[in-house]
Amino acid sequence: MNYQFRLIDSQLQDQIVKLRKEVFQRKYGTLVDVKGLEWNRTDQFGTHIAAYNQDELVSILRLSYIDTADTFEKLLQFPPDHPFSNYPSFCLSRAATSPAVEGKNLNMALRLLAFRLVLKSPKPSQFIYGTTMANSKRIQMLKDLGYEVEIHKNAWRGYLSSGDKPIAIFRLPREKLSDAIAYLSNTYTSSELIKIKLES
Repeated sequence: MNYQFRLIDSQLQDQIVKLRKEVFQRKYGTLVDVKGLEWNRTDQFGTHIAAYNQDELVSILRLSYIDTADTFEKLLQFPPDHPFSNYPSFCLSRAATSPAVEGKNLNMALRLLAFRLVLKSPKPSQFIYGTTMANSKRIQMLKDLGYEVEIHKNAWRGYLSSGDKPIAIFRLPREKLSDAIAYLSNTYTSSELIKIKLES
């Protein structure tokens, strides 16, 4: 795996937004609200984990911290008072990988790095959350990692409009992080995922 992994910030927001738009429009077409993919306040305060192929950004994942009911509802579009909801927690979102490097496990690599960051974080948290279409092929992989999954029955109206299709909201308990890291490392050793590190 000859890629460079690093944390990037708002100085490279144009690269992040460009990749997001290209990937989401290709994947979801008219379901995407392109304006919703622009740089926003959540991006400004989030942590962006990136994979580069030489000088080209090819995969991105945002790690956000949720410490209020308003933030929870805004990021996940899910009732903060629902039994499945819990904060303070972290959220992984806005994952985008260039079609040119699909099948290279880059999203898994970024997820592994995010898990390591959360494990080291001094911020209190109960879970790592995320969302996807309820029929996504990723659901089984997430369950294998230890995620708990809940189907969101209301239409999702964010940068992605689900129409009448349900959305899955999922969470990984913090106490299962070490097991999830081990699972990813063991599952993807063929791509040397276990050796990846964030560059300074």
